[in-house]
Amino acid sequence: ALTIGLAAPVASILNSAKALEVQFVHLYGDSSMGKTIASSLAVSPYGSPNPKKKGLVQTWNATDNAVTSALRGVHGVPIAFDEASIKGSNDFTCMIYTVAGGKEKMRLDREGRMRPQSTWSGIFISNAEHSLMSNSKKNTGLAIRLTELGNVNWTRSAEHADALKQGIMENYGQAGFLMAQKILEIGIEEICERHEEYRNILVKEIKTVDKFSDRIGDKVAIFL
Repeated sequence: ALTIGLAAPVASILNSAKALEVQFVHLYGDSSMGKTIASSLAVSPYGSPNPKKKGLVQTWNATDNAVTSALRGVHGVPIAFDEASIKGSNDFTCMIYTVAGGKEKMRLDREGRMRPQSTWSGIFISNAEHSLMSNSKKNTGLAIRLTELGNVNWTRSAEHADALKQGIMENYGQAGFLMAQKILEIGIEEICERHEEYRNILVKEIKTVDKFSDRIGDKVAIFL
């Protein structure tokens, strides 16, 4: 979970340098598996994971416009949306494409002029009891844009979950600063070179190579 969250500035840099998509990661499984804790832990290096204090964890109990509004102008910081199971819509197809695309829909103002399009980049984390792919159209493009981690026991017990929750609610917003310092030290050129190196290693490990292999390699290499 920390690896997913800490990768946000790397994903943003590669979005700018290589036009890579926003990384959309969805955690799903039965209740009490620690999905919300994992999402909170992922964003905690960069800020408060407390949804009641306008932190980096939001709720899926919102319209699609409200969800994209929460992403406007966010670059290099992970954002998490908790419990997609409560969202009224049963089809997440458009939302997956929109989030991964990193740009608002084109809109006109009252005078018929084009409104400026807001953008975002980095890591978008979601969780629910169900898979988003199972509640979307079975487009191949969705599978490329969405990474799903299903039925993972993120915590060992209720006591473990409570200890993690208390710890991250009291301690947050520190490791992200160190990550940013390290990225500045390494430099954009070196990050791009490392990404290319890891991508090539990953593509060679894919048993069945097809036209999507490079895009899958691009995505997973960000976390490496």
